[in-house]
Amino acid sequence: MKNKFYMLLLVSGIGLMSCVEGELQREYTDSVNVFIGTGGHGHTFPGATLPHGMVQLSPDTRLIGWDACSGYYYDDTSIIGFSHTHLSGTGIGDYGDILFMPIVGEKPLVAGTAEKPDEGYRSRFSHDKESARPGYYQVLLQDDSINVELTATLRAGLHRYTYPKGSDARLIIDMEPTIHGHQHPVTQIRVVNDSTIAGKKYTRGWAKQHYVYFYAVFSKSFDYKLYSGTEYQPDSTSVTVNTAKAVITFRNLSADGLVLAKVGISSVDEEGAKLNLESEIPDWNFEGVVQQANVSWNNTLGKIDIETSDNDSRTVFYTSLYHTFIQPSLASDIDGRYRTMGHEIKRDTSYTNYTVFSLWDTFRATHPLYTIITPKQNQAFIRSLLCKYDESGILPKWELASNETGTMIGYHAVSVIADAIMKKQCDFDIKRIDYGLTNKTDSMYDNNNFISDYSYVTVNLNVNKDINDHDVPPDGEISMFQTMWYIGKVDSNGTIQRNSNSGAVGSDVQDKHGNVYFEKGETKTITLYYLITDEEFENETLAIDFYIEGSPCKGTLAIIHEPEAN
Repeated sequence: MKNKFYMLLLVSGIGLMSCVEGELQREYTDSVNVFIGTGGHGHTFPGATLPHGMVQLSPDTRLIGWDACSGYYYDDTSIIGFSHTHLSGTGIGDYGDILFMPIVGEKPLVAGTAEKPDEGYRSRFSHDKESARPGYYQVLLQDDSINVELTATLRAGLHRYTYPKGSDARLIIDMEPTIHGHQHPVTQIRVVNDSTIAGKKYTRGWAKQHYVYFYAVFSKSFDYKLYSGTEYQPDSTSVTVNTAKAVITFRNLSADGLVLAKVGISSVDEEGAKLNLESEIPDWNFEGVVQQANVSWNNTLGKIDIETSDNDSRTVFYTSLYHTFIQPSLASDIDGRYRTMGHEIKRDTSYTNYTVFSLWDTFRATHPLYTIITPKQNQAFIRSLLCKYDESGILPKWELASNETGTMIGYHAVSVIADAIMKKQCDFDIKRIDYGLTNKTDSMYDNNNFISDYSYVTVNLNVNKDINDHDVPPDGEISMFQTMWYIGKVDSNGTIQRNSNSGAVGSDVQDKHGNVYFEKGETKTITLYYLITDEEFENETLAIDFYIEGSPCKGTLAIIHEPEAN
């Protein structure tokens, strides 16, 4: 028997009743709607993952734009493919690595556009032919009548495709797509044998140095062609370029049209991806993996039991709880190896590394919740934070794939650790805490080759006058606006090329929601603090600019960096 929290959901809200011994046989996963949050600005994905799993195997419907942060947007009507890594609920996009797309016959080697899907390999789909639950996703690709099913273990994904009987069954593996279109200077695909493909992808995006390796085994043998972009590479078993792609054609498709693909991933190396796969999916039992995923999620969601007659409230509650357990994500291979903040490879079987520490978002409620329902897991997260402190000299602010992104403000790891200590949940080296909690300045977030420490510039702003494109906002005088500061590159015409990944910007006047308030006609003096975070911008003229959310109004506030003259 285990402790389980029982809660009574009343019309007026949720009330905590008691913490008692008991076991209630219930399918909590039935109360999760994984599509909640995939519309609006929720930035969640519906695909298959496990609690804090390394793999997030999910469909991608768009890659560019704010509502592409998770790769999937509910209003979209076509699918680009199915990639193995995704972020959930973030305000910046990254990941979307190792994209698989099953097709029938010859297709262009580009995805095409949402407006003209026939110009690429993407396929239309309908929500009427789509279903999902924790650890399982299914959709019918309408253009080729291919049914796709996905499930996952902690470190591997399992695909099941049902092609039309007698069809020319193929699969595109495209290493080029990345959520938010980040740079990918190195991608590789290597054919191991006639049923196995491996490779790697190195991306420079929000995570400045992001490494993903994969090892994929198929249930059917195949013939293959490798490409650099759309250029065929004949007589090759391996291709290493910035846009590696492969098209494999399955031999001897069975009458049922079934082809399975199991894919291990790793941030360490190809061998790590292979070992992760072989350890977690040794056979082809798709239903067995789905069942294991359901058990894992049911046990996790069952940490809290609620009583309510309102099924909608039950769905909202358990879907919210589901989302709290997607990330942070596992970042240690099955053999204990992991990538450090300095991008060295270490092995420690007594330690588990995690990533995606969105501490700005999670220190207020998520980690305090963990201290109540999964305190051992929360202490494991703290051990990971402290290990990253040892590696980088500072506790993480917003860590992603062994990179400190420098995103947002504050030092919220302190709150997470202090909360655990106050609750006497101290399964970590408390002697390492003192210096880590106090030794912090903004300029110390420099382990991503930042080309400057935080700098400051003071500007005078009258939002109703100092606007380049529109002297008068469409709704008249603006007294409050949602701040969107950017560091952008100034081109030869003096135009700002907005790039949200070139640096971090904040101000001394915005509230915790990012709002800036003006009296009518007021000119306000604002101190902006900024950090240039990408060394490729060292030889560019940079400026801080802004736009007002929901309005076409935008303006340039200050030139902050000019390259040194030769």
